[in-house]
Amino acid sequence: MKMNLKKQFILRFLVGMPIGLLICYFITLFISIGIGDGNFYPVPTELTNLCKSQLNAVIVQTIAGMIYGGMWGGASIIWEVDSWSLTRQTVTHLIVISVISFPIAYVMRWMPHNIYGILIYCAIFLFIYFGIWLGTYCKIKAQIKQINSKINSWYGEPPFPSREDSSQVSQHILPERKLDVRFDEKLLFHHIWLIWWK
Repeated sequence: MKMNLKKQFILRFLVGMPIGLLICYFITLFISIGIGDGNFYPVPTELTNLCKSQLNAVIVQTIAGMIYGGMWGGASIIWEVDSWSLTRQTVTHLIVISVISFPIAYVMRWMPHNIYGILIYCAIFLFIYFGIWLGTYCKIKAQIKQINSKINSWYGEPPFPSREDSSQVSQHILPERKLDVRFDEKLLFHHIWLIWWK
């Protein structure tokens, strides 16, 4: 029996938590590279000052990272609302993820606290989001077209058994026809997110 959405949300949230920690690591790695003094900073200096110690800052960032990744995983259930169009699913998912991501990124000092820092963060976030979306879309669409082509080539010559009728004319039991797999965008992204988060 298929799990209900609540159970799926919990499961995907748990799966996303360690991914969130990995994201935190790479963010602090890039921040350290940007500082460029040869040292690795496990948390931004501003967060350390805010939390009064580096250990406290690491604990806070670890919790925030797990929530960050968990909510990304949990939000993937949006792609399973079959009654919604692909456009509605995409817009809803983007809004939910943005509302989750921005406060965490802001509090964790993953962006400068000024208008330019916020704009740059939003631009990078949207670029990555739609880059992944579009890249996955094009890749899977191309794969489906390739599958269609192979299936149609297989059925170009009917593989059905033949028999002799009363007039001794060989006829196929079933008429010749090609099998066509239709490209369904909504179903496509439903399966993409199932693969990523199950």
